[in-house]
Amino acid sequence: ATATATATTTTTTPNTAESTSQQQEQTQVSQHHNTMLEAKQRERFAIFMKILFKILAQESSSGHESSQIPLKAKRIVAACTKRNRQGDPKYESLMEVMHVQLRKLVGEKRWMKASVYLQHYYRSTTKG
Repeated sequence: ATATATATTTTTTPNTAESTSQQQEQTQVSQHHNTMLEAKQRERFAIFMKILFKILAQESSSGHESSQIPLKAKRIVAACTKRNRQGDPKYESLMEVMHVQLRKLVGEKRWMKASVYLQHYYRSTTKG
């Protein structure tokens, strides 16, 4: 009975090691995939921010009543970035915090306009 138990343990050990190796490989692939997604999200958000700031600049230069909004938006970005770098847990997800604060500042109409322009940008860059 002891010999059988030892043989069973011996035959399952390689399978367990193989299984652990496969799990580690899957975890690495998953982490790499998440990192790639996060990088794409950061890139997309950065492009969105450029578009949003262009819209704000155009509005303020055309004598629109919202001439202070671009300055306030820049201050929000600077303050959020600073608090994130200082390790403030509320600012750990920098994109989320900036998203919420900027959207509140600029309003839904400008936010949606920037979103439409972002979609157009991606459509035009993927056609070629």
